[in-house]
Amino acid sequence: MAMPVMVPQYTVDDLNGFPEDGNRYELLDGMLLVTSAPGGRHQIIAARLIYYLSEPLVRSNLGKVTGPGVIVLRPRTQLEPDVLVFPGHISARTEWVDVSEHWLAVEVLRSRNEITIVLWCPVPDIAT
Repeated sequence: MAMPVMVPQYTVDDLNGFPEDGNRYELLDGMLLVTSAPGGRHQIIAARLIYYLSEPLVRSNLGKVTGPGVIVLRPRTQLEPDVLVFPGHISARTEWVDVSEHWLAVEVLRSRNEITIVLWCPVPDIAT
């Protein structure tokens, strides 16, 4: 008979207790995701995406582009996408937990031989 595996569940508040050891600690619906610090190739790709996204959005004050960003959906989700785009009307001084509109989140995934870019876009049309 198979025994179920008990997976611990965490909250956003629990993340404060994890060590600052260079790893990235994120939560997705209470499940802990731990990834190592990004390498050079990964960071170059993220920086290029930020550059190309920033030019039209920042110049027009339509949006802000940052990397990494933080998406907080209390109590059990906190993600740190490599690139985050949000509306220009949100002040740069706003705490991440208070940013409730996210136009685009980009995660650059890496393996030994390839880079995969994952896009998450909760808003169907940011131009309106």
